[in-house]
Amino acid sequence: MRSAPLNYLITFVLAGLLWVLTALILGGYLGNTVALTVAYVEDFVQTYRILVSVAAVLGLLLAFWWYYYGSRPTTVGELDRAGRFWTTLFIVGLALAVGVLVALLILFREESFTVGQYALFFGVFSLHTWLFFWISTLLMSPRTVQTIPWGR
Repeated sequence: MRSAPLNYLITFVLAGLLWVLTALILGGYLGNTVALTVAYVEDFVQTYRILVSVAAVLGLLLAFWWYYYGSRPTTVGELDRAGRFWTTLFIVGLALAVGVLVALLILFREESFTVGQYALFFGVFSLHTWLFFWISTLLMSPRTVQTIPWGR
């Protein structure tokens, strides 16, 4: 499970399943529950699904980049540097979640969402970026760097 291509394939499948749950199923639910004053519900759902897709692809790329970096032969001798790289990727994932949320808020700036909806949006974007990166690298990092992700 920690070696290529199995870790890449499992991560891709998990990202796809997560996307189906959050973009399609949750997106359909939001289409029925979000009250919009200016925008059309269909436009909101479409934009939401696009932004979830962007977050999912970026989170997947972060995990793949870590798998590639961790499987390089030169990484064995530079575990301190690998730890800093993992932390940097984690922070980038957090920034991406915030960035995608800001993009949603800018696109629908005339709408007033509830605090719970803001939290839900951030939770979904976080789930696809930094949380997905953390969980997938915690479970499927290459053997040389398997102890680096937080929680090991």
